[in-house]
Order: sequence, then structure tokens, then C-alpha cells
Amino acid sequence: MSERLTSSSTPKYPRWLQWLPPLFLAVSAIALFSGTGPVREIPAEAADSLFPRMIQLVGQTLGPEWTPWALLPFALLLIGCGGDLTRRMLPPKTPAPARTLAASLGMVCATMLLFSWLQRGLSPQSAAQFGMAATACLLAGWSLFLHGETPGKGHWAGFAGLMLGLGAGANAFVAIGVLPVFARAAFKLIQNARDNKVRGGLLLLGFLLGFLPQLDAFRQSLPAADGFAPAHAAETLRQLFAAAGIGGLLFVFLALLVGILQRNALMLGFVLSTLALQKIAAGFYTEPLPERIGTQLTLVALLYAYGLFRLFRGIESGLHSANPAKVKWLMPTLLILLLLLFKVWTARLFYPAG
Repeated sequence: MSERLTSSSTPKYPRWLQWLPPLFLAVSAIALFSGTGPVREIPAEAADSLFPRMIQLVGQTLGPEWTPWALLPFALLLIGCGGDLTRRMLPPKTPAPARTLAASLGMVCATMLLFSWLQRGLSPQSAAQFGMAATACLLAGWSLFLHGETPGKGHWAGFAGLMLGLGAGANAFVAIGVLPVFARAAFKLIQNARDNKVRGGLLLLGFLLGFLPQLDAFRQSLPAADGFAPAHAAETLRQLFAAAGIGGLLFVFLALLVGILQRNALMLGFVLSTLALQKIAAGFYTEPLPERIGTQLTLVALLYAYGLFRLFRGIESGLHSANPAKVKWLMPTLLILLLLLFKVWTARLFYPAG
């Protein structure tokens, strides 16, 4: 089933397509700067977290007008890792041009669906807004951990643990996404303790180095002991539906359908399990604050991008069976058209109609 959904005798594509993902990331950076502003105030209770300290240091050193630069790398990290994780959802035999399209779609969907939340994260007015930076660290930890599973790359598990620790220590809601990583690492350790012992140790060491200095911030981000309220979890679900739209939900369902048929380990084991656990955890919080909606919407954006990719791959497979000679231009055309439309969307942020 996986082979039918992913592989075909695709011709070679132009080598310049590999430069398109950095262009998408650059356009995302321009879009984020269309409405950012200086941070006016950092709450005293946020001082225990790494990200507010970074903001304060930049503001004191360079001035408040430079404060968005402190968190902009995290916003771009979130977008870039969104593209990388979408690409990693594809089976190993997927052609390189298709992987480029998947990465580009991941970045575009992350930027467009999370745009308002990312801009609030770049100009935070409260400790809660630092969920953006914490989520970026979570996605980076996922990407690095998966990269570390490549033979000879096991040392990357230490960097993955560090990023996971930074994200988890800053926000307890984001910390839920660490559980699938350690569950997978434990499973790998049970399967082959000799080969995975060092990797597991580096993952744990890196996590502790990032998490322990922010232990007080983690405690402050825990929900109050008021019990579980199903209405709170339902409200976050309603807001996710409103943000994604009906069309977006159709692509999400398409992604889930294909992921289940393929037994996609990243989608089911990381994205879907984290989203389900966060849905449950949202019921323990008193209200659906923006950083929790944004964290969950980040995972929805990954599914949205994968669903779009599946649609394009289905079109390519249909055209390949009808006219194999012309199908080689489909992926480059889609990528160029996507980049042009993305640039038009960015331009409208600076020059809104009317």
C-alpha cells in the first residue's frame, strides 16, 4: 500500500529545486516582520524562563526596538522544522523533488495558519506568549531526534534532548510532546540495548541540561488543581476547527487516512499522539489561552501540509499514467506557483487592499 501511494517511475528534475525551501523560509521571515513590534514589558513571574531573559538582555543591550530579533530565530526554527517534519513523514523511497514539495508545503502551512500566533510570540506581553519559542524547541527536538536515528548520527540525540529540555522547561503544555520521544527511545533501547545505550544516554543528558535550569518556570506553567473540565478541552477543539477551516480539515482527514494506511510512525506516534494528549491536558486549564491553541495548531498545520502533498501526489500519479513525458514538469511548476502565491500573500500584509 505504501509503495502505491508514494512511488512511481518519476523522471529527473532540475537541481535548482533544492534551493526553493530556503526561499520559502526567507519569505516567511519577511511576512513575520510585517507586524512585529518592541516588547514593552516582561512580567516578573516570567523571569525564571530562558526566553524572557533573552528578551530582557536584548532590550537592555540594544534597545526595545531590537527585541523581535531575539525570538525571530525561534519563529523561523518552528517554520523550518515544520517543513522538515512534513518531509520526514514521507517513506524513504519518495523522490527528492517530492520531498522538496513536502518541505515547502510544511513551511507555507506553518506560516499561514500560525501567522497571528507567531507575531504575538515575537512581541510577547505576558509569560504565556513564550509558548511559541517552546513549541519551536519541541519541533527542533523531534527533527534532531529523527536525524539521530540515521546510522552514524547517534550523537545528534544529545542536541535533540537539549532542545526538548528547553521547550519542556519553558512550558508544561509543550512538554507533553516530549513523551513520544522518550517512549520511542525506550522501545529502541529494549529492541537493541547495545546500539542504543549511548544514544539514549545522550538524549537524557541533553534533556536534563535544558530542563533543570527552568524547573521553576515549568512549575509555574502547570495547571491549577481544579480538576478536569471537558468544556475547556471542547473549546480548544472548536477554536482549532475555526482556525483550520472546513477545507483545511478535509486535508487533515486525508493526511490521517493515508497515515493510518501507511502506518506512518512520525504522524501517528509523534504528531497525533501529542495532539490527543494535549487535548486531554487542555481540560485541566481554566481557559484556552493563545499559546495552547497555537501549540496544537502547529501540529494541525503539519497534517494540513501532508494532506495537501497527498493531493498533489495523486494528481501527479494520474498524469503519469496518462502522459509520462509531460509529468516531469508538474512538480517544478507547482513549486514555482506555490512560491509566487506565497510572495503575493506576503505582499498583501504590507499593502492590504483598500
